[in-house]
This record gives sequence, structure tokens and C-alpha cells, in this order.
Amino acid sequence: MRRLTIITILSFILILSFSALANASWTVMVFLNADNNLERFGISDVNEMESVGSSSDVNIIVLMDRVDGYDTTNGNWKDAKRWRIVKDTNSSIMNTSGATNMGEIDMGDPQTVIDFVNWCKTNYPADHYMLDIWNHGAGLSYDKSFTEKGISFDDTDGNNLTTQDIGDILNTTGFIDVVGFDACLMQLPEINYECRGYVDYMVASEETEPGDGWDYHFLNAISGSTSPYNFANSLVTYYHNWYGSTNHTLSSVNIGGIDADTKLDTPTTAI
Repeated sequence: MRRLTIITILSFILILSFSALANASWTVMVFLNADNNLERFGISDVNEMESVGSSSDVNIIVLMDRVDGYDTTNGNWKDAKRWRIVKDTNSSIMNTSGATNMGEIDMGDPQTVIDFVNWCKTNYPADHYMLDIWNHGAGLSYDKSFTEKGISFDDTDGNNLTTQDIGDILNTTGFIDVVGFDACLMQLPEINYECRGYVDYMVASEETEPGDGWDYHFLNAISGSTSPYNFANSLVTYYHNWYGSTNHTLSSVNIGGIDADTKLDTPTTAI
């Protein structure tokens, strides 16, 4: 009887351990660089995410860096925090009660993105992953000396990501189903090319975005059965409905068909 009891207890512990490690369907990783004049929009977007909240199917993980001098609400912290978004009905105050204080970090350093993605994959494993790089976007940049180009401009550290950095990040972190840029001017074939082999769908705008950026209520449409195709399309649909018929652009591009050896000047039906 004692042996049977011990076996039963051990089996129960194993079941609990397995359940704790079971994958969610989606982990959405939001690299939110508000270390610049977009700070108030970053706070607004986090509150939109909180109106949906994480679930057993969908983890919403945010790394947010703030800055001095633009928005003094929500405790006016000026460094970075990382946390899992929970459902909250307060549309003005971010719920960071479970956040990890990261100190001041350089959101323009590709290693910061790599560390964030790897941490999310380790701590919130999922069947599918989405990476959202949130900030100012300014199109192509293969040289950091052209400081007006690139994405993820960190005012405190004076740094930003280049186009090549995007490819290097994905080469290091491995496959991500959907990569999005909540930023201006990033839906370009050269950036699609940097993501080839590591991403199925890329969501971005070929023109400028309004300061408010994406409508993060789109997370309402994401469930355990949502495919990467439908995930990316839902984001675009919500964006269109958010801004109506005014002149704004956002598109989902299937880059999964671009072979890793495809030359940039080779015609392809994938884009």
C-alpha cells in the first residue's frame, strides 16, 4: 500500500510538472522601445493589451523602456521593465505589479532583442511565436552612422537597429512565425529579405504610421486555434478598422516562400 501511494504521488507530481511546462499556442513578444518621444503612445498600447490580457492559450510578454521628459504618468519610471500582460480594465494605468526591473538597457542594441526573445522562448514556450518591434521606423539602414534611418531608436543610449541587425537577430533567435514592426516605413523587400528563412509572415507599413500605431485590441482575435496566417491578417484587419478609410497602410507579407539562397534581385512570387 505504501509503495502504491508513493507511485501515485510521484505520478501526480509528474503530471503537474508536465502541465506547467506545456506549451501555450502563442507567445506574443512585444519589444516596446518608448525611450523617446513616443512614450505616451507606448503606455496607451500597453493598456490596450491589458484590455485583452494573457490566457492559457496566449502569452503577451512586454519589454518596455521609458525615458525622462515626455510622460510623467504611471510612476514616471525611466528605465526598463519586463512582464507578462494580465487582463486589466483600467485604461489609464499600466499593471506592472509582476514586472521585473531591468534597469537602463539599450533598446538599439540587437543583443537586447536577442536576450528578450530567448528569455520568452525559455520561460513561455509556445507552438507559435510573434515578435513585435515597436518604435520609430525609418526604412533601410546598413550603417549606424546614418542615425536617421533604421528602427528602435533609443534616446538615452543614442543607438538604433539597422536592417542588417534584424537579420542577425533572427539568425540567432531562430524561427518566429510572425514578425511585426509597429513603426513607420518598414514594409520593404530588403527587410523582407533579411527575414527570409526565419519568418513566415511579416506585418508592417510601407508608409508612415500614426503615432498611436497598431490597434492592440486585435489580440482579442487570437486563440489557441489561430494559424500564423490568420494571426497576421487579424492584425491588418483591426488596423484598417481602427483608422477607417483614411490614408494609412499596413500589410501582411508571406515571406515563408523566399528561400534562404534567393538573391534580392531575383523575381519571386512570394512578395
